[in-house]
Amino acid sequence: MNKGIAGLHLVRFGTAADQGYFLDDFAATYDQIVVNANMVAHMPAAMATFLGVRAKKPFFIDPQTVAFQHEVDHLLSTLKKSAGEIKRSWRRIIERYGDPIAQALSAESPRPILPEDFKDDKKCRAFCSRVVDFQCDELSDEFKTGEDAAYVQFLAEEADIRDIVSPSLVVAPYFYLNAQFFDQWLQVNLRCLDFTRSVLQKQGHQKPLAAQLVISQEVLLSEHLRKKLVDAYRGSAARPDVFLLWIDSFTEQALSLGELQNYVALVEDLASGGRSVVNLHGGFFSVAIARFGALKGKLVGVCHGLEYGESKQVVPISGGVPVSKYYVPAIHARLSSRVATRVIRGLGGFKNVAAFRRQICDCQACREVIATDPENDFQEFTETKISTFWRSGKRVSMEFPTAKTADLCTRHYMWRKHREYTENTPLNDLCKSLQGGFNLLKTSIGLELVGHCEIWPKALQPIA
Repeated sequence: MNKGIAGLHLVRFGTAADQGYFLDDFAATYDQIVVNANMVAHMPAAMATFLGVRAKKPFFIDPQTVAFQHEVDHLLSTLKKSAGEIKRSWRRIIERYGDPIAQALSAESPRPILPEDFKDDKKCRAFCSRVVDFQCDELSDEFKTGEDAAYVQFLAEEADIRDIVSPSLVVAPYFYLNAQFFDQWLQVNLRCLDFTRSVLQKQGHQKPLAAQLVISQEVLLSEHLRKKLVDAYRGSAARPDVFLLWIDSFTEQALSLGELQNYVALVEDLASGGRSVVNLHGGFFSVAIARFGALKGKLVGVCHGLEYGESKQVVPISGGVPVSKYYVPAIHARLSSRVATRVIRGLGGFKNVAAFRRQICDCQACREVIATDPENDFQEFTETKISTFWRSGKRVSMEFPTAKTADLCTRHYMWRKHREYTENTPLNDLCKSLQGGFNLLKTSIGLELVGHCEIWPKALQPIA
């Protein structure tokens, strides 16, 4: 294990419904699980059982301290009985983390935390200690003293599990860095990192320490701020073992060559001195350059969710509608059903079953569905249903994917991601394939959706 990172392929656990995609046939398709603190707080016994007994994979917990930095609406319940109150899972985290989070997020008048909330060294150190304890003890306590401890222990004994569930690394508290208040929050992050290292040393923990860097694209594109960021962490006495990188809304398919080159430069700078970097929200470009390009041995992990999560906004936006999209392997992008249909037709995938499997996909999910008439069979990946409900006093009808569609798209996505992380394709062949997809599809779907296939090869190939 590379300083707490078990391999290149990390998958973020989203909801209880996700569990099946981490087990059984999928268990061997990824290396490590990332789980959010609010999921641990929401169902600690279930998560202890899942991680320690069922999945039995290396994992670490994202403490999500950045969530308390923003406007508090996303922390509040929208249920009729508890509307306006802080959600139970977040309330439990606030209680465990304590001040200054608890003081700012009081039930009476919750507010976002500010840099000055961390000015007291003693309080800041105690806060970091509690964040460490949550990561290291919250799940293992379920085996000892949790409400369902007897049941969890029974399941562990049945599975012949003797080791208490424990994360592979510890993440220091972290906060979002944008250009506007860069210096103030950078100092808070560095102090939290230093205090977390001292807490680990005092407690005798041997776990690697991770610094999570959450930055705006403006910071990425500013050579001055990028250098200040790297120099600050390079000079830190805490010396993190691994960097967990999250760039706000960093959708690889939408980036310019310059933006990709700045990303590569940042990872190279962070990795100098033998430290490792993980992209917490990355796609195929990150996977390819980590395996075959300039970031080999430096970018040691790329994480995504189930059929989503290759990019993520830092400031949460609620109210999104779940949308299933078909992941087109030829261009490494999730596309809506209409666009995916045009792409598959443009690639000749609807000619017959053999053509679909050769030109589009032959994963287990696609073999199950595409059996006789590809164009007709493909509709199983695109079926929707109309649901009607009340919103803000009005009756609203919306289109949602069926449960079967969502399952098929997710299984297809997971099989294809496994292949991307493991297939050995020479870099030159990979670049030719991307360029070929661009040439075939630019007329039918436009530069916006396929332009990355021309830009990525230029960023993947070494600069002459």
